[in-house]
Amino acid sequence: MDVGTIALTVAVVGGFTAILSYFSYRQKQSSWTGEVIAKKHEAASFDDESSSPEKWKVIFKTNMSKKVSVDMFEKEYNNYAIGDKAEKKKGEYFPTKI
Repeated sequence: MDVGTIALTVAVVGGFTAILSYFSYRQKQSSWTGEVIAKKHEAASFDDESSSPEKWKVIFKTNMSKKVSVDMFEKEYNNYAIGDKAEKKKGEYFPTKI
């Protein structure tokens, strides 16, 4: 490998890490109170060329009338029903049921 290829690889990996860190930081800094308006479950799929993992998503409508979609683990997903109220506090990754 030449120096240019190594530098490009480091730049791409560093940029990707910075983008993921930014979105994680932004999620942790948000705060809101809302109500569950939908739940979505996507089963894992496997085909010849690729696979996708199982996903659990809860969609909230905040008191400010914004929709917030939160990816969760199955255990937390099962704790919510349509109409449940939740609060996402600043500094936490996931909302808590209230």
